[in-house]
Amino acid sequence: MSQIASKPPTQRQPSARMPKLRAAARGAECMMQVPGVCNHDTSTTVLAPSNEGDAGRGTGYKGHDWLGVNLCSDCHDFYDGRSLIHDAQGIRSMYFDDAWRLQVRWWLEQGLLS
Repeated sequence: MSQIASKPPTQRQPSARMPKLRAAARGAECMMQVPGVCNHDTSTTVLAPSNEGDAGRGTGYKGHDWLGVNLCSDCHDFYDGRSLIHDAQGIRSMYFDDAWRLQVRWWLEQGLLS
């Protein structure tokens, strides 16, 4: 009988936190602006981490800040699945991916990334 070598458990690395990106999100425009969802209220905008598995998130872990997007409270609820809007065709991820492209451009324009 052969024995299968098991890998030792890997230590999960903490997600990358970037305080400048988090601070810049406060009061900024929502990057997702989902029609019929977005409240356009900049006072509710925060840096929302990606929910995708390859973004460094998992049980008890949020994604890396550099993979996040500035979202108003309503778009954040929509993306996290806390709204009543049905996501039949993965539209949340599609909106988030499009918003992330805008987000990176905004960070570069603001001098937050180089």
